[in-house]
Amino acid sequence: MIRPLTAAVLACILASAARAEDPSPAIGPANLSLMDGVKLRFTGYVDAGFFATGGDGTAYVRDAGKVLHPEYAATVPWVFMGDPWGNPVNAQGESADLGLDRTNIGRFDSIQSHGKPSFLVHMVNLGMAASVGSELFFETSLNFEPRQGTLGSSGDQLDVDLAYLEWVPLRSVNLHVFAGKFESTFGIEYRTRKASDRFGLTPSLISRYTTGTPTGLKARAGFFGDLLVVNLAVTNGGTFTENFAHFYNEVDDNGGKTVSGRVALQLPLPVAVEVGASGEVGSQDGQSNDGDRQWLVGADLRIAYRDFTFKGEIVRGHADGGGIDQAPRLHVTGWYGEGEYQVLPWLGVLARVDRRKADLLALPNLYLTDLLRVTGGLRFDISWNLIARVEYLHLIEVTGPELADDVFTSSLTFKF
Repeated sequence: MIRPLTAAVLACILASAARAEDPSPAIGPANLSLMDGVKLRFTGYVDAGFFATGGDGTAYVRDAGKVLHPEYAATVPWVFMGDPWGNPVNAQGESADLGLDRTNIGRFDSIQSHGKPSFLVHMVNLGMAASVGSELFFETSLNFEPRQGTLGSSGDQLDVDLAYLEWVPLRSVNLHVFAGKFESTFGIEYRTRKASDRFGLTPSLISRYTTGTPTGLKARAGFFGDLLVVNLAVTNGGTFTENFAHFYNEVDDNGGKTVSGRVALQLPLPVAVEVGASGEVGSQDGQSNDGDRQWLVGADLRIAYRDFTFKGEIVRGHADGGGIDQAPRLHVTGWYGEGEYQVLPWLGVLARVDRRKADLLALPNLYLTDLLRVTGGLRFDISWNLIARVEYLHLIEVTGPELADDVFTSSLTFKF
């Protein structure tokens, strides 16, 4: 468990101290007017905080000798239990420590806390939006992550998060066409994936599958006064995040593309209710064979009444794996339910329960996960620009050994 004194002290320090559905909002009065009628606006945020974890900071363990899973003795060299990304410390879902899996396969471990409490600048974001009249809109978003370097080299990361052009071809029809690297078409969590947009601090267990920013073409249309909204996209890869790198393509590795979409219905009730269904299918990312498939299906629900919001999602996914590239294989089912209540103008409360059950075969490793997680958090709206949050994540290994992998984390976000 986390040292209670450390958590209490930091909670006291921080206590004192929906991103909307596409399309992107039009550029308002706070902008720069340039030549040829171009309007320009800058946005951004800085998100910093403190975190502490149980154990050594990792959320999985090796089944040494395959004692717990002898059925895999002749199948794979290594079996691991748990979820390496199950103990996030920030909005982008970075693990406190990815640990050493003993396979000598290179991977990027961005934090490597080794179980030690630490201050961290989670993210520095700079966004720029431009419009030409009411038909053309451009947005780009850059992420900067100050991270640990080695032997004098910088570990800092730069990520082009968004870069797309939006076109509104018709004034009489609510139709928007996007080209470039844009927001996901799957589910609803992508709307609040950034620290500046979240009510709470950390993402759900299934966000790694639904909140990525793919590259390609997308169309969004609203019907009957936006009571019915349809999103469709054709992209290089799926909506998995880049951190979950087994299933992500910036540049496609094969000739097949991924088709994804969501259909949502806004129910005309006194309480705001939105119901959606999502899906995607295409050639598996990270391998060269067009015929190897991956797919993802899901459903979502959002209910808002006064100062209370409930939202939940469920997903199920599959990737074939194998082939000449020995591509990873994945079977996954996951869900979350989250309640958010703004108790006072300056105080909010969050509660979330989520679960992820999956097996991921990424040779020579097999990861078996059956994780239930309970999250509680507080939000302090110091001003519109300055928000403090604290969260405690309690991880329960439904199957396999119980691990000391709980997380206390916090953030102070300044946005403009």
